[in-house]
Amino acid sequence: MASAAAGVFPPRCERTCTLCSQRTTRATGHSLHCPTRQSFCQVSDPQNRTVEQWLTELRGGKTEKEMLRDRQRVNRKKKKAATLNSEY
Repeated sequence: MASAAAGVFPPRCERTCTLCSQRTTRATGHSLHCPTRQSFCQVSDPQNRTVEQWLTELRGGKTEKEMLRDRQRVNRKKKKAATLNSEY
């Protein structure tokens, strides 16, 4: 099996945390912030933060609900602009 160092990762069900040896799922307190490629382990966090608290800090204070609401607003504006442009 290829190693992660070579850029090939095992299937998600087989990934384990190097800090706590648990599976890397949200249920076990793990997360990955894709834009910054930072990973989080709730067990080994020195500040005792939850996954949601850590993600809120990375997002500049926005919670997951606020991020979804903002994304929906942008999509509605795009859709409205597209319908206005198609009328002409």
